[in-house]
Order: sequence, then structure tokens, then C-alpha cells
Amino acid sequence: MPQAEARPVEIKQEIVVEKTDLPSKCIPYLDEIKKYDWDTEMAGKIMFAESSCDPEALNNNPKTGDYSVGLMQINLHGKLKELRPAEKELKDPSKNIAFAYELYKARGFQPWTTYKKLL
Repeated sequence: MPQAEARPVEIKQEIVVEKTDLPSKCIPYLDEIKKYDWDTEMAGKIMFAESSCDPEALNNNPKTGDYSVGLMQINLHGKLKELRPAEKELKDPSKNIAFAYELYKARGFQPWTTYKKLL
């Protein structure tokens, strides 16, 4: 009995790309932001405005009472350091965004001064 000739099978894969106004360097962090019940578009805009989507971002300005760390620029100045995750932890995108969400649950987007500028 003759064997059938093997033929390649074409597999089509659909790629879904969400439209976003954020720069491409922010895209890797959007899935993390979407895990939480908040305005994900605004959270992404705040992340870009605060850190340019750099998980290692650090704003050390004692004159303004600021020692902010990571994507969402969590402030560790003064006594805040005792109440918040360690600086090393806040450089981890998932931990930074998770803590930012905790702040959001307590006070909305008010802790981020960039929020008012984005409205």
C-alpha cells in the first residue's frame, strides 16, 4: 500500500494587541497593572509620568521630602520607610504595583502628584 505524502499544515495564530497611548517600554508592566480593580489606563499613565516605566527609578530629593522608588514611585522618606516595603522590594515591578494598589484603595490616585496633571 503506498504511503500518503506528508504535507505541511498551515496554522494561523491571531495576535491581539491592545491600543495604548503608553510608550512601548511600559507594555511589559500593563498585565501587572490590569490585575487590580482600578482605572488601568490612569495607573499606566501615572507609572509613565512618575518613573518613565523604569523599575529602578529613584527620586532622592530630601528638600521636597521625597525618596521615591520604582515604577509607581513609592515614597520611603522619613517615617514612611518604616510603614512600607523595603526599597529592594519596591524595585520589583509586581511588588511595586501591588503596593501602589494598596495606596490607591486607601486614597485613590491622590498620593501621586502627577495624577492632577493627567486629568
